[in-house]
Amino acid sequence: LEDLNNILNTGEIPNLYSGPDDYSKLMEEMREATKSMKKAYSEADLFDMFIERSRQNLHITLCMSFIGEDFRRRMRMFTSLVNCTTIDWFLPWPEEALESVAWHFFENVDLDAKEGIVKICVDMQERVRMLSEKYKQELRRYYYVTPTSYLELIKTFKTILDQKRDVVNNSITRYKKGLDQMASAEVTVKDMNEELTKLAPQLKESQEQTAVLMENLTVKKAEVDEDTKVVEKEEEVCKQKMEFATGIEKECKTELAKVEPIVKKAEEAVKNLKSGDFQEFSSYSSPPEPAKKVCQALCILFGIKPKKPNVLDKKQEPDYWEPSKKQLLKATLKNKCLGYNKDNIDASIITELIPLIEMDSFTDESLGKCSTAALGLGSWVKALIQYNEVMKVVKPKREAWAEAKETLREANEVWTKKKNELREKQELMRQLQEEYDAAVAKKENLEKEIKKCQLRLQRAQLLLNGLKSEKERWEESVQNL
Repeated sequence: LEDLNNILNTGEIPNLYSGPDDYSKLMEEMREATKSMKKAYSEADLFDMFIERSRQNLHITLCMSFIGEDFRRRMRMFTSLVNCTTIDWFLPWPEEALESVAWHFFENVDLDAKEGIVKICVDMQERVRMLSEKYKQELRRYYYVTPTSYLELIKTFKTILDQKRDVVNNSITRYKKGLDQMASAEVTVKDMNEELTKLAPQLKESQEQTAVLMENLTVKKAEVDEDTKVVEKEEEVCKQKMEFATGIEKECKTELAKVEPIVKKAEEAVKNLKSGDFQEFSSYSSPPEPAKKVCQALCILFGIKPKKPNVLDKKQEPDYWEPSKKQLLKATLKNKCLGYNKDNIDASIITELIPLIEMDSFTDESLGKCSTAALGLGSWVKALIQYNEVMKVVKPKREAWAEAKETLREANEVWTKKKNELREKQELMRQLQEEYDAAVAKKENLEKEIKKCQLRLQRAQLLLNGLKSEKERWEESVQNL
């Protein structure tokens, strides 16, 4: 108000252009505006010209309410508001103006009795105005009724109308929503009844399937249990036969382990013989006794006939030396000895050899003194005899072991066949178990679904029965609203 008072009085606001930049900009603009006047003006003249133009072009419209002490105080403090203005006192509006204003504000309001409401607003304003005058005359106190009061009345009416309409619309919405929910519940009840009608046969069929599967599963389980016992028995038989065969094999290996080092040592001795050893051995013109006995043993082993003695000389023994020199004592003898079939020596050969190797001339000491070849070949012959003695015990055990292995193989085949049959039945039983579990799960799900549906149906029916009377009242309320 102080700035307005200064503008009304002098045309300017003191110190408005106190900054040098603002003032300089103003002067430049004024010089630009006065160029057409072709006259030089000082800054004071330019500023006065600016103030004068401002007073001519600046129009102030000031509206105040005269109600209360504030208006009187402002008039005393800012006298230009009275001295430099034209006061226009707004008098009370006539009824035509009040009616016109009401029609203007109610133009976009949806009302059935709009004309009557306009008249009521005008009547209320006029009545209050007359009562305020009476109040002033009787009590000497002011109660101001202004056009603003009338506008507040219209505004209040529109606000209350909107609020009430919101309340009514919310009520209608709630009632309709409740009716929609009830209609939805009725549809749901109908659907649940249809669903129950469909689920009942399915549950019955599922129960029958489950019973059949349970019966099949029980039968198959009994068969599998019986087959399991049979397989376990077959397994036990196989274990016993395996233990028996393993025992025989162990005995054979134990017996062979006693003689195999001797045979191997003798074979190594033969293998280590050189051509010179055989030449030395066969070079005797009159061989010593150990050499004769070794040659005799070799001839017996390789089936070479001796030279027949003179018929007239009854004391003369068969000569094995000459045949052995011609047929055995060669470089090929080593391979013959190493490749000899020691597992199939005829018993008659062993019978002939045993007395021979027991002679004093067949000891390792005697043979060693004779020659290296005699010791190696003699040791090999004795090793064959020892090996043959052991094989008399081992061979029946080997045969028994072979028979036991064959029996074990047959038993394993039977056991494997039984196991495969059992595995097939177990797989079938597993499939039946899975089918049974699936059927039980399906049956339980159907039972749960039916129970859940029945519970929901029961609750929905209770709700619908309880709200049956409310439905009618809600429908009536919606119609009335």
